[in-house]
Amino acid sequence: MLESNERLIRFYDVKFEAQPNNHHHKDPMPLESFLDNFVKRKDAAVKYINKNTAALRIVDIHIDQEEKVLVLLIHLTDSKLTDPAFEGLITGDVRYEKKKIGEGIAYSAHLAISYAEKSENYLALLEVVPGINTTRLSS
Repeated sequence: MLESNERLIRFYDVKFEAQPNNHHHKDPMPLESFLDNFVKRKDAAVKYINKNTAALRIVDIHIDQEEKVLVLLIHLTDSKLTDPAFEGLITGDVRYEKKKIGEGIAYSAHLAISYAEKSENYLALLEVVPGINTTRLSS
């Protein structure tokens, strides 16, 4: 369960790989090249998954030049998840909120990547949030 004032994080080694249309080779990509490509291609900020019923979207990017840290805010929206319900703490009354057509249940997580050291692998941390994990992010 997500608390409003605390988060669990996991640490990872991250490698950026170019994925050309033919997918025959994957070369390590310097983080600076990733950033240059990301800024040029706004369409690269969204990836539709699960037969286009869900989307991963980079909605915000912050670069701390002094600390050499890149922070991405990532949203996951999934139209197949059940409609949310809210229950009154005192009354126990339940209220259901129906999704509109084209909407999905949304989650957000921060991915922070340190690029202080030049390497093929970068130290990263990812907030632990339902549905947003390394498998989905690497697809």
